[in-house]
Amino acid sequence: MTDGRERAAWRRAPGLGVAALALAASAAGLANGFAYDDLPVIVQNPRLHDLHRIGRVAIESYWPPQFGGTLYRPLTSTLFALEWAVGRGSALPFHVMSVALYVAAALAVYALASRILPRGAAWLAAAVFAVHPVHVEAVANVVGQSELIVTLAVVGAVAIYIARRAADPARPVSRRDSALLAALYAVACLAKEHGIVLPALLLAAEGTVLRTGTTWRARTRLLWPLALSLGGVGIAYLALRGAILHGVVGEAPTIAFRQAGWGTRWWTMLGVVPEWVRLLVWPAHLAAVYSPPATPVRDAADPAALLGLLLLIAVGALAILMRRRSPVLTFGIAWAAVALLPVSNLIVRSGVLLAERTLFLPSVGAVIAFGAAAAVVRERLRAAGPRPLRMAEAGVGILLLAGVGRSAGRQGVWRDDPTLFVQSVVDEPFSYAAHFAYADWSFMTGHWETGEREGRFALRLYDGDPRLVNRMGTQYFAAGRCDIAVPLLRRALVLVPSFPDARVDLATCLERAGDWAALRPVAADGLARGANVSYYRSLLAQTDSADGASAAPGARSGRRGGA
Repeated sequence: MTDGRERAAWRRAPGLGVAALALAASAAGLANGFAYDDLPVIVQNPRLHDLHRIGRVAIESYWPPQFGGTLYRPLTSTLFALEWAVGRGSALPFHVMSVALYVAAALAVYALASRILPRGAAWLAAAVFAVHPVHVEAVANVVGQSELIVTLAVVGAVAIYIARRAADPARPVSRRDSALLAALYAVACLAKEHGIVLPALLLAAEGTVLRTGTTWRARTRLLWPLALSLGGVGIAYLALRGAILHGVVGEAPTIAFRQAGWGTRWWTMLGVVPEWVRLLVWPAHLAAVYSPPATPVRDAADPAALLGLLLLIAVGALAILMRRRSPVLTFGIAWAAVALLPVSNLIVRSGVLLAERTLFLPSVGAVIAFGAAAAVVRERLRAAGPRPLRMAEAGVGILLLAGVGRSAGRQGVWRDDPTLFVQSVVDEPFSYAAHFAYADWSFMTGHWETGEREGRFALRLYDGDPRLVNRMGTQYFAAGRCDIAVPLLRRALVLVPSFPDARVDLATCLERAGDWAALRPVAADGLARGANVSYYRSLLAQTDSADGASAAPGARSGRRGGA
């Protein structure tokens, strides 16, 4: 009996090691508060603060209406509501859940890798996943729980599928297993839209690691009940999402791509490919915000885009060439490619050019491919003698410790907004969005000089974001600097003609300057748009007077009042 317990403990040891590494890499995040998107999505979202209305989450957008009302993640929103109730607004329960989900995700990766790799290589793949620094954003920032849930559900589903299919390739997937996989698919989709890729990942497994010896026609006959189940879930999810968001995509595209054609998106994202590879393979440099000009928008080929194209060709060729010799390597590459498609901006325009949190699910494929390569290297080193193998194992140990240190140290960057925004401009000094975020926070907290400095620098880096231009224009107006505000407000209205505050502030500046010729079209357009009607009528009345002497007294008091 003692021997049996020892053997059971020995079998559990690798999993405990993976869990310990994931905990060591993420536990520092328990000291964090709320930061960045946590505030609008959770703290400033009263819909999540009352459990009596939790049932309405299924028919509401993820983002509150005042912040755009986009995306549909009801499962994640429900979890946030429960965590808020448990902690009564404290951030601690949220971070405890994030760390727990991260440990569970690392164990799920180990379970998946164990089904397709030798034991040692499977453990190494999961260990690298557990300490990978690119995961910090998804764990340290509360809203990253959507990434954690979708990855846990998708990895669990693929692991179950491979186990069932490998056990008896000649049998169809049972109704019970189909129901389980469909439920996990629903969980993934309702946590985050990236979960929609699960069927493609199962297909990738079927074409690589599942060597059943049967034809694709035979496989189709065996798998059609599962395909119907997953298809039904996918269609129902898209229909529900479309009804709630009034469109299937339901996400505002990144500013850089709002007016961009397919060619611009293609060349820009090819230039991002080397960054994807760098972050997945050697994430020494990390940043919370990636944006132009540090992450350039490209209208044509340049060296970075050509490098990205060459990397895609090389990795794709490797996957094809190694499909028979190393199907696990091909599977890992296919996984990463499929998981990157939703954020590639090629199928649909996403809300980001590049974000570390979006690499959480793709990194599963990267570590599986790494494990496959490590298994081959280990066998060759073992044949070369014990010394090279021991040196390689020591190197792996150093790599894992470095990953723990980098990840644990990075967790604190997401402690709160001041910490995050200050560090963001250090990490990416030429990211306009990093400086804009710092400026916006500075204005809101009364640090006007810092806000002006950061905002002006952000404008020098990139003046194509209407939110930035509008924010700076309205801030200068509030400070009584119409000379600087007017050109900014004009540009904001060129970029987005519906900005109500920009139009009112511009009209007020022109009224103060007595520029009646410039004021008339601004006021007429504002009146036509139906907001602040009484104010614009009073302005038009003033412009009707030849010299403005008959301006209605108290007109300014009508600002922003509406009618």
